[in-house]
Amino acid sequence: MKILLIITTLFFPLVFSAALLSNNLEEAERLYYDHRVNFFDTSLITNEYLCSIAIKNNIPEWETAEEYKTYIHEALLRGFGQTKCAQLTGRFKDVMN
Repeated sequence: MKILLIITTLFFPLVFSAALLSNNLEEAERLYYDHRVNFFDTSLITNEYLCSIAIKNNIPEWETAEEYKTYIHEALLRGFGQTKCAQLTGRFKDVMN
């Protein structure tokens, strides 16, 4: 719970800061994720949260965009393949072991 509070406290304002620099919400989100990937220690986050970022929302596959590579790399370092990581997200109940 403390980590979530820290993340929210540190990064929530960045979304608004990024939004002020751009009228485009998609651009603001990109700036936010770029900052998070470049300045956030992925070794500190839980397996479930890590995988929820590294795996696509709608299908149990790795994200393909550049900003997710840090998370995928960390998941692989922890010994999680694509299938195990998809299971850890809790979004795909029918994924085989």
